[in-house]
Amino acid sequence: MVPLLLSLLLLGCGKKPSSVGLEGAIERSERGPVRDVVVGPTSWQGVGLCLAILEGWGGTGGPAPQLLELTHDDTGTVMRLQVWPWGTPMPSERPGFLVVFAPELARYRTVPLLTPARTYTLSAPNGALVQGWIGTFDGRLVVVEQEAPFGRTTAGRDATEALLGSLRRCDGA
Repeated sequence: MVPLLLSLLLLGCGKKPSSVGLEGAIERSERGPVRDVVVGPTSWQGVGLCLAILEGWGGTGGPAPQLLELTHDDTGTVMRLQVWPWGTPMPSERPGFLVVFAPELARYRTVPLLTPARTYTLSAPNGALVQGWIGTFDGRLVVVEQEAPFGRTTAGRDATEALLGSLRRCDGA
């Protein structure tokens, strides 16, 4: 159970896309997939999921597994939405991160759509705190993460709360 939990906890590893100017409509990362610029307020949808992106949030959207990566202007908080087909091999480590909270049977602090969900908290090398939620949706593994800069955890969670609550099944999906 512990190796599976660690695998799930460490899903968010990987290189972040390079920064994007708002003038451009797309970004091509070194990995190859095209990423669309997303700036709130707007609605977003992908793989049967919908999200209301609020004013002050912006970033990129693209193909699975990294559907969305949004940053909040005021707090510097990053919200990631990742989706994998069930059974896909997951990364087994996240170098430099320390697991500070990963309860065995956590069923609280969840994203409403992912209830019941597992939760975890990681401490990043730069002092940021990563809170994550893992659940399933239509046979897929869904991971939502919030990464708040050092000293901005509460403000980051407050800013992210409405995003987390707006994640839902798209009509007709």
